[in-house]
Amino acid sequence: MSSEKPEYLGSWKGKIIKAIAIEGAKTWKEIYEKTKISPKSLNIALRELHSKEKISKNEEGEYKVEYELYKKYKKYYKGGKEEEIIEEEEEEEEEEITEEIKDALIVNIKGKLSEKDRDNYKGEDHHYLESAKLSTITDDLFFNASKEILIINPFVDGTTKGEILEDMISQKKLNIILITRKPDNKGFFDKKLKEKRTAFHKKMIKSGIKLFYKDDVHAKLIVVDKAIAIVSSMNLYTGSTQGMSWEAGIVSFDPSLVKKIELSILEQQGEANSAKN
Repeated sequence: MSSEKPEYLGSWKGKIIKAIAIEGAKTWKEIYEKTKISPKSLNIALRELHSKEKISKNEEGEYKVEYELYKKYKKYYKGGKEEEIIEEEEEEEEEEITEEIKDALIVNIKGKLSEKDRDNYKGEDHHYLESAKLSTITDDLFFNASKEILIINPFVDGTTKGEILEDMISQKKLNIILITRKPDNKGFFDKKLKEKRTAFHKKMIKSGIKLFYKDDVHAKLIVVDKAIAIVSSMNLYTGSTQGMSWEAGIVSFDPSLVKKIELSILEQQGEANSAKN
């Protein structure tokens, strides 16, 4: 007698459940590697499964499948069954960021680095930047983005950089994902500042920026067009971006490192809450 087909079999959600229950995936990255689902679609499916209590996640960031569903998948695959592909749930293709787009951005930004900047850090694919130069290169990256800007930053208010993001999304229809802390996070003690940030966050959402909240965020990461990444100490608020505090960071053009940073940002997006909710 054949095993009954378990719920979600053949869909994105089924691939995720199989990866966790049958193939031993535990973390977001392991699920991503085993399912080959795009990060965007993976995050959508994980959210839906979590909201329906089909999966859970512990404090170590490891996923588990709900016990009854887990038993059904174990029973089904124990019988040597293969999942059926449900064509209606084929993955939606994302707009491609071509090598030409990446190369053009890299040439543009490298051209803005002085000889001194290039010599400050060994290896032509990584460059150390301080203060005003870090801020300027960040602006240049935003201005020259063609398709996508991914950002993690704990503090964001109506700085010039926030205004640039708004302008870019209206002019170029960019995909901008920003993961930050809520404006009313318990670490914010200034009432007027909370109100200012809340108003600006609403403005960003209205402009089309995909804003997500995650209150344990402390990293400052940027990836533009899957080609260039910045890892720095700079927050996206006035005191940090306009020279009131000394900031430093590294801009990288190394494809493997940029990809790792991109996946880290998208993993955090998967765990964050949409600001629209």
